[in-house]
Amino acid sequence: MQEDSIRGGQRAVSLARRILKRRAVSDERGSALIEFAVCATAFITLMFGIIEFGFAIYSYNFVSNAAREASRYAMVRGSTCSGLSGGCPMTGCTQGASCPSLLTYVESIAVGINTTNLSVQATCTSGGTYSALPCAPGTAVQVKVQYTFALFKPLSARTLTMVSTSQRTVWQ
Repeated sequence: MQEDSIRGGQRAVSLARRILKRRAVSDERGSALIEFAVCATAFITLMFGIIEFGFAIYSYNFVSNAAREASRYAMVRGSTCSGLSGGCPMTGCTQGASCPSLLTYVESIAVGINTTNLSVQATCTSGGTYSALPCAPGTAVQVKVQYTFALFKPLSARTLTMVSTSQRTVWQ
């Protein structure tokens, strides 16, 4: 009799364990979906951040290269220049203000850049004095390219201003 009661008690404990396991398993339904949603959100945000960082580095590199290219463009289009296409000598530039011919040139070499956020300024420098383009041969032309990079809107509504300056001596 005692063995029957022990076996009956073991059966009851076994039955109780099975019921608790079923409840535990059924209470975890949907947890994988929630874990996936949290992980996917973090992963996608990280991926967009990496892509945006790549665009920012590309833009920074473009601004640096555009300043060098624009100063090369301006140095061969000085006041005594003749025979070059694209404005020779360069006109329409005012000291410390935007230079339309250089801006047009920089826009023509821009790939993957929002050109409405670009500005180009150019001045002639000689012995501490500054003047507007075209520059006389032997003086320096200084070109400043500025680009406002807008970060991805859902992550941040901020902008980064990238500036690069290049200076070359005018040849002709």
